[in-house]
Amino acid sequence: MRDSEKWRSVFFLAIFLLLTVSAHADSLSSLMGWPYNIHNTPGLYYSSLTPNSTDPIPRRIAYLIYPVLGFPAFVEPGDGLRVFVKFDNPEIFLDPAQWQIRLTTQFQNPSDNYATVGQPVAQNYDLTVTEVIFDAPTLTYQLTCAIPDGIPEDLYALMVVTTSFTDVQPGCVKVKKNLGSSMTFIHFTDSQPHDISSNSPSNQLNNFDYPGYGQLRNSEAILHNEIDREFALLNPDFALFTGDLIYGVDEPGDLASAYRIIEETHVPLFMVPGNHDGYAWWDFANQVKQDGLEYYSRNIGPQYYSFDIGDFRFVMLNSYDGTPLRRESGKLVVASPVDNWGGFLSEEQLAWVGRELDEAQSAGQTPLVFLHHDPRGPYTADAPYPTDPFYGDGTEYWNYDSSTWDSNPFDDISNETPEHNTGTLLIGLLIQHHVPYIFLGHHHYDGTWTFKAGDPITDRFDTPVSDLVAEAPLTFVQTTTCSAGVNGKGDYEGYRVIESLGRDLTRINYLENPIERQSIPAGNFWSEPANNDGTFTEAQITVVNGLPTALPVNLQFYMAGIPSGYEIVNENKHLILPIDDVGLGQNGEVVLYVKGSVGAAATTNMAIPVPKDNEVRTEFTARAKLNNKPPVASFEVAQSDTDDRTWDFDASASHDPEGSDLRYFWDFGDGYTAVGQTASHTYLVDGAATVTLTVLDANGGESSSQTLVNLPTCCPDREHHNGNNGCGGCGVGAGQGSWPNALPMLAVLMAMLGLRFARRTRRHG
Repeated sequence: MRDSEKWRSVFFLAIFLLLTVSAHADSLSSLMGWPYNIHNTPGLYYSSLTPNSTDPIPRRIAYLIYPVLGFPAFVEPGDGLRVFVKFDNPEIFLDPAQWQIRLTTQFQNPSDNYATVGQPVAQNYDLTVTEVIFDAPTLTYQLTCAIPDGIPEDLYALMVVTTSFTDVQPGCVKVKKNLGSSMTFIHFTDSQPHDISSNSPSNQLNNFDYPGYGQLRNSEAILHNEIDREFALLNPDFALFTGDLIYGVDEPGDLASAYRIIEETHVPLFMVPGNHDGYAWWDFANQVKQDGLEYYSRNIGPQYYSFDIGDFRFVMLNSYDGTPLRRESGKLVVASPVDNWGGFLSEEQLAWVGRELDEAQSAGQTPLVFLHHDPRGPYTADAPYPTDPFYGDGTEYWNYDSSTWDSNPFDDISNETPEHNTGTLLIGLLIQHHVPYIFLGHHHYDGTWTFKAGDPITDRFDTPVSDLVAEAPLTFVQTTTCSAGVNGKGDYEGYRVIESLGRDLTRINYLENPIERQSIPAGNFWSEPANNDGTFTEAQITVVNGLPTALPVNLQFYMAGIPSGYEIVNENKHLILPIDDVGLGQNGEVVLYVKGSVGAAATTNMAIPVPKDNEVRTEFTARAKLNNKPPVASFEVAQSDTDDRTWDFDASASHDPEGSDLRYFWDFGDGYTAVGQTASHTYLVDGAATVTLTVLDANGGESSSQTLVNLPTCCPDREHHNGNNGCGGCGVGAGQGSWPNALPMLAVLMAMLGLRFARRTRRHG
C-alpha cells in the first residue's frame, strides 16, 4: 500500500471512530491504539492481520470483533450497545432489519463439538438494531443496538446472525445498573494450565477434599473453581487478567484448555497477554510456525486497549510486546526455553499510552494501569535466541534493546540502557500523569510498594530506578498467581478483590492484618447446587466457606415456572431473602437473582486453610411461595397503519393482584423475542405466527397469554420479495439461541446482496 493510501485509510477510520466513539453509553473508550498504523497495527485490525505464523491458527474471533470475551462491553438497561463486525463483502448489510443481535446466557459451541456453554437455563433477549454504519477502509460494520429496559442484570454471550454468517462471543456483554459510583473488581493473573510446577505435590496448600485439592492443586482445577464458583459467588462488577493465561508449550492445546474454562465466566473479563502467551516458535527454515500473540489476538481479544468506567480510565497493556524475533522460544516436552521473557513495549504502544494518559488527565479521570511485567526492572539486555535460553531464575523482569543486539532494526528503539528504556519511559509517564496504581503479574506472589511524593522510585530489591522520583503517591501492586506454581515460602494462589468509591480505591488487600494475606487464597469456598437446573419447584445451593472472614454471596436459582412464584430461605438463619431480579428462560423457566451472606470459618490466628471440617456450610433454598397471588397476563395487538407486516403489542392490561411491578417477555413466534410492556415487531415470514406474552411478578410468579397473528403474503411490496409470491425460507431460524439453530436469518434477503452504494462510508438508521 502506498503511503498516501495508507494515511487516507487511517484518516477515514479516525473520522469514523471520532463520530461514534462518544455517542453511546457502553464503556468502550479507545480501540486499542491510535493512529492505527498499517504495518503492526492494533485497533480494529487486531484479529485479521496477515499472520506471521505458518501453522494454521484456530480462530475464536472471526466476524464479531467487539465486544469479545477478552474485551467485553458494559451497558445499562435502556442504553445503546455498539457492536463491531468485520466482513469483507462491503456495504450489503446497511439495513438494520438484516441483522439479528441476541444476548443469551447459553449457546452451543461448534468449535467444541457443540458443547453447551453458559448458564443451566438459556435466557434469550433480541436487541433492536437502530443504526448501521459501514466503513470501507476497514471493512467494518458498526451497529448500534438498543438494550431493553426489562432485561435482567447479568453477563451475556452475544450472537450475531446475518444471511451470510453467524458468530457468537461468550461472556462479552454485561448489563448493569448504576455502574461507576462504587465498584468491586478482581485482579487475577498467571493461570498457566499445564505448568508442571502446578501439578506437583509441593504445590498443594493442604490435603483437604476441597475442589481442586484432590487434583494435586492442578492449575486447571483451581482456575475452574475460581471462574465457575468463586467469582460467581463474589459477583464483582468485572475482573482484570494480566497475562500468562497459558503455559505455552503447546500453543493450540494449552489455549483450547484455558478457553474452555474462561468461556464459562460469570463476570466480564478484561484480559491482556503475558510472556507465556506471546512466545514465538520458529522452525529450522527460519519461519515463524506459531506466534503466540497472533494466537492470543485471534482467540481472546486485542493485546492492549483502554476503557472507562465511572471516574476511572483502565489502561490495559501488553508488556510482552515486540517482534517474533525478540520473543523467539524453543519447544521441549515440559518447557519453552527462551532468552527474553521480560517486559518490553513497542514504540507504537508506548506512544499510545502517553496519549491515553493525556486524555485521562484532561478528562479529570483517575487512570489505573494493568500489565504483566514490572517496569522497574531489574533490566536485562535482549539477546538473540538461543544465546542462553536456560539462564535465569524464571522471573526475568524487563528487557531492553542494547547496542549489542537490536530486536527490531526497523523501529526507533535501539541502544537502550538500564537507565533509559521502555520500562523507565513507562514509569516516567506514570509519574507525569500522577497515576496512583499500577497492577502487575508475572512473579507469582503478592507484594505492594508505595512511593510518596518526593520518594525515589526503587525496584523490588530497593535499587533506585534511573533518577525517577514520584511527584504524587504511586503504588505498585503485585498479585500472586491465580492457579500456577507459587514462588517463595509461605505464598499461595489467589486473586485480589479491589473496591473503589468515587475516584479512589478503598481496598486492595484481603486482610490488612496480617498484611501477607493480600489476595484471597484460592480454593477455599465454593457452591454445591442441588436440583438447580430449571426443572424443579424446589432447589438448594449450599455455600461452603473455608475462609476466616464472612462473605457476601450472589446466587442464581433456575426454577420451573409456576403461578405462585418462589421465596428464597437462608436455612441457617431461617431468614427469607428478597429477590433482586427475575428473568425468563427459553422454555418458560424462571431465573431468580438473590443476594445473601455466609459466616466465617472457625480458625485461630486467621490461619488459611482452616482445619478440615471447620468450614461453614450455609444452605439456601428456593421453594414455592404458597401465599403469593399469581399475576395476570393480557395484551392487545394491532397492525401498523403504515406497514402491513408490522404489528404493535400492548400488555398494559396485565397486572399483579398484589401490586408488584411486572416483567414482560414477548415471543413473536418467528424466532424473535422482546422485553417490555409494549413492543413492535416486523414479520418477514409467511402464514401465521403465535405470539406469546409471559409476565413475571417480583417473586417469579408466572402467567402467559397467546394470540395468533395472520400475516399477509410475504413482502409483496418490499425488496425482500423472492418472486414466488411468498417468503419461503425467509423466516428467522435463531430458535432458542443455540448455535446450531442460529441459522442465517431471512434467506429471502439475499436479493439485497446486489445493492451498490456509492459512498465509502455509509450510515443507515
